[in-house]
Amino acid sequence: MPLQPSELATLQPLIELWGSDHVLVIGAAALRHHLGMSWRTTQDLDLAVAPSPRSYQKALLDLGWTQDARIPHAWRTQRGVRVDIIPVDSNQPQPGRLEWRGQDRTMNLTGLRCAFETALEINLDGEAVAKIASLASLGLLKMSAFLDRPGDREQDLHDLGFLLARYLEHDEARNFRLAAASPETDHQLLPAFAFGLDLARTVDPKERELVMEFLSQGLDESHPATILPRMARATDPAWSGDPNRLRLGWLSFRTGFEYPRS
Repeated sequence: MPLQPSELATLQPLIELWGSDHVLVIGAAALRHHLGMSWRTTQDLDLAVAPSPRSYQKALLDLGWTQDARIPHAWRTQRGVRVDIIPVDSNQPQPGRLEWRGQDRTMNLTGLRCAFETALEINLDGEAVAKIASLASLGLLKMSAFLDRPGDREQDLHDLGFLLARYLEHDEARNFRLAAASPETDHQLLPAFAFGLDLARTVDPKERELVMEFLSQGLDESHPATILPRMARATDPAWSGDPNRLRLGWLSFRTGFEYPRS
């Protein structure tokens, strides 16, 4: 599902300011682009930007945007579009934690390196292009966001469950090849395996550690985060609302993630 006209109009001036390599679409808009999740709608556009970290706020104010005084990453364009902006210091090879000045609030940026480096291009108007996070890196960002604030990131768990089941939805040829190579494998688990396989090829050691921590918490029935039961409540029908079925999906993901590299 392509980006909405309001989202395209929001991206244009930012790309003119900083260039397409420094503006990245993440969040629900990126998921809709990859998987056609028409039901996955929000009132905001999520972006990661990598200009000079000291100048991005002034640049947005000069565009006529306004910043939410209570939520520092929340902005509103002149047309009233809500945009969540995550600034990344392009001089840091692996972003760490973002500390908002004057706010008792931090954000874990682990995964954005992967998202920028594996981003895909989309056309805006036939000439200008924008960058959108790859599907695997979106999953990584969801894991990072959940581990950062496990108490209030329910939507990230639901999105991960959907991604786990639908990762190959628009790549039937690859799904067929994997099925032919592993005829004994439950074919509903092949997308999860492919998701893990692809993510393992792009993560660095810090990101790999984050994925393994998410799996450790998710597969541990005694962990207080109770990831699988929470994920099963409102996720893809492939899992039938069954945490045990979801467990098989994440085990398949882990098999792909740990698959020996040739």
